[in-house]
Amino acid sequence: MCSKSTQFQSMSWTVDETVYELRHEGERLALYAGRSHLLAMTLAEWKILSGVIGVFGQVKAAQADITHHVPSGVAHPSASATTTTKPANMGTRWTEAHDKDLAALWFKGSTLEQTGAEIGRTVPSVASRLVILDIEPDIESVYVENRSRRNKNTAPAS
Repeated sequence: MCSKSTQFQSMSWTVDETVYELRHEGERLALYAGRSHLLAMTLAEWKILSGVIGVFGQVKAAQADITHHVPSGVAHPSASATTTTKPANMGTRWTEAHDKDLAALWFKGSTLEQTGAEIGRTVPSVASRLVILDIEPDIESVYVENRSRRNKNTAPAS
């Protein structure tokens, strides 16, 4: 159950008998579980967190989709058996040159996957940076645009 006034001061909900509350406190929004203060962040920080959670949800859904489409009789590799190569720039600071390359590739029409491969970054990193640079308004817009670009790249030629 959610309670919310027209002038947002607090919002609460219950999950498994724990009451959570989001309170507007000055310039920050604070999250409480029961009577315990969990964290406080600015609205901009909450928007970033929301975008990150959305990315994790999409990744989890994609992983579940892959798991469900493994043909019968084919062994599904365990997480410990799989090795992945990390992108070259993963974990490094974004430089002005990286930002320029990102913008050029995105404005050229590259997908998140193509852009990430080209500049050595992960897809979520590229998506987040597009929002940080104000190239896209929010993380959802990035992924909507990316789907559109992928569909254009896979559409049969007329």
